[in-house]
Amino acid sequence: MKTKPIRNGVSLVERLVVIAINAILVLLLLPAINAAREAARNTQCKNNIRQLALALVNYESAHGHFPISQVASGKDTAGQRCDPGFYSWHAQILPYIEENQLYEQIDFNADMADECSDGESGLISSTHPNAIAAATIVPTFLCPSDGYTGNNVEVTGTANPASDNYAGNAGWPSLSTGYDGEREAPAKYNGLI
Repeated sequence: MKTKPIRNGVSLVERLVVIAINAILVLLLLPAINAAREAARNTQCKNNIRQLALALVNYESAHGHFPISQVASGKDTAGQRCDPGFYSWHAQILPYIEENQLYEQIDFNADMADECSDGESGLISSTHPNAIAAATIVPTFLCPSDGYTGNNVEVTGTANPASDNYAGNAGWPSLSTGYDGEREAPAKYNGLI
């Protein structure tokens, strides 16, 4: 009597069915994985805001006032260079977000812009004394949900200063009427960061 051989292998059709089932399961899980990742990025954004708020409070505690939202560009000193200026609150709170090394790299005796523009231009070139510090990315200033590309050359100059996602309300900054009052002052504002 002849016995039928016992088949131990898996057919091609069975393999394709298993692969298809696995692919469908992966496709069903992708939205859940993406939602979990976005929730983690959102949590990081909220943590950044918390860190910045603590830094502002610690700055106020140390100095008796909150940092100025943005210092206007320095006045042109006889065509040689601008007086110090054009720094934002971001630079002022660096020591309070554990960025002391970056804070110490900044030459606060040099204007942060290449031209004395009273804040109208604000371009900074790659040859500026603060170019490296300006281009340094501070993770606390970036929200991971933003999709930051890292290219700011067209907007802020060839130094490609780092972006940030957190702005402050300045109201109307000092020197807003120009160095010698040549621009008419707008309505009075009393904004804080």
